[in-house]
Amino acid sequence: MVYLRGGREGLVEEEYRVWLFGRERLLFRYESIRLAPLDAWEYLGKRNPLGAALAALMDRQKTGEPLRLRALMMQRVAESEKDDAGKFLLLNLIETYFQLTADQKESFSRLLSKKEYREAQEMEVTWPDCDCVSSVPYLPSLMIV
Repeated sequence: MVYLRGGREGLVEEEYRVWLFGRERLLFRYESIRLAPLDAWEYLGKRNPLGAALAALMDRQKTGEPLRLRALMMQRVAESEKDDAGKFLLLNLIETYFQLTADQKESFSRLLSKKEYREAQEMEVTWPDCDCVSSVPYLPSLMIV
């Protein structure tokens, strides 16, 4: 389970129990993690597109470069081996949880126009027109709370 808010620190084993007529009928153990205290830059450095996208939900306060962080997150997703539908979902996660102010949007557009972010810029331009969502057979098996 992935906690966007709440949850306990770190990677934790949790349990869900169901009791019926005084007896335990179900015991389900699972791992959970709280994203908020994790360092976004650290997960961006792991070169995993899911980690890069989830960095949008992590601690971004440790850097003075939020626009560069967002551009690198998008670039990591754009360069990944994921299909168009997977890239769409990951980019949508970034767009949803790493929102920019009006002033930041203008600066971000200038930053994204640099050669090093070419793939990310192409994705930003084309993803709203992507009809790849209809080709997604299921949502990722990731429970987000």
